[in-house]
Amino acid sequence: MIYKNILWLLVSVSCFVGAALTACDDNDDSVAPTVNPPTDTTVHDSSVLDEAIRLDSLDLTMTERYGSPMYFYAQVDKSGDYFRRMFMDTTSFTVAAATGEIPDGAIIAMETWANESNQSTVFYRAKQDGQWLNGSFSPNRPDFSDAIDINSCRNCHQTASTTDFTFTRPLIQRSVRENTVQFIECDRGPTGPCDLEVYLGN
Repeated sequence: MIYKNILWLLVSVSCFVGAALTACDDNDDSVAPTVNPPTDTTVHDSSVLDEAIRLDSLDLTMTERYGSPMYFYAQVDKSGDYFRRMFMDTTSFTVAAATGEIPDGAIIAMETWANESNQSTVFYRAKQDGQWLNGSFSPNRPDFSDAIDINSCRNCHQTASTTDFTFTRPLIQRSVRENTVQFIECDRGPTGPCDLEVYLGN
């Protein structure tokens, strides 16, 4: 518990650059469309969103170090000292927490860490027209503008089809319900996701 609390504090003050870890093949020859974070959630039932306003009191870390307000909602500890930290833009997080659905325009960022002082590549997914696009950047040079359809990322996320092709969607609702950042672990190496059952809590 102490270890997890320390990690929770570290996320708001730490930003280190390390060697890149590769999780997606970015050699696809695709044209990058423009991706804009959502600004309008009025299409959702207003009473549901009123409930979501209570997110302001959650014990979640909000950071703007990537140029946009984002909630830190989960950490996935992997074999060795590798771990990943998951963030979602605050507007989409509010909608997802209230409705269980991730809206168009959502951005999910995944920090990759080799250990507590060695941050590597930030990978991200952007939802546009119901489809997920992928990109990455160095932690000290955030850029959400180059998201494209990457075959290897899309194929990997096919196994999460029941959760909108997003492994950590179950952790969003759990983080709201339990009022805290979620910590899970699996015995996988630095690349590739855990089995979906791990994220579902099975």
